[in-house]
Amino acid sequence: MAKRSGPPPIIYIIIFLALLGLGYWFFLRKPADQPANISSTGQPTVAPPPPPDAEIFPSPASVPPNTQIQIDGSTSMVTITENLKQGFSRQFPNARVNTMANGTNNGIKAVLNGEADLAGISRSLTPQEENQGLKALPIASDQIAIV
Repeated sequence: MAKRSGPPPIIYIIIFLALLGLGYWFFLRKPADQPANISSTGQPTVAPPPPPDAEIFPSPASVPPNTQIQIDGSTSMVTITENLKQGFSRQFPNARVNTMANGTNNGIKAVLNGEADLAGISRSLTPQEENQGLKALPIASDQIAIV
């Protein structure tokens, strides 16, 4: 009978389970509950001022019954536009918000053609688009890393 070299298989199983448990803990742990607006030093933090362009889209106090809003744009903005739709529908239950994700360029074209009220885009506006009267209000930043 040949003599085996190396540790028994149970050692590999234990290492695998330890790595699995650490991965689960690292990726799925929830941060400890902390009071809002309190920094790690215990001092209250001041909310940053709104961006200067925040009044591009002022929030309405009311909308007429059966108002319809069309939102088109980037597929990467689907989650944000769906959250916008839910918040607007909660605030104005008689309004109807339709969202589409036909791409950034198609969303911009839809706004310019009057087929959409808003476009969720995943790039900056070109100078030509700004000259056509479009205004951008950045709401998120996406970062990509190549690994």
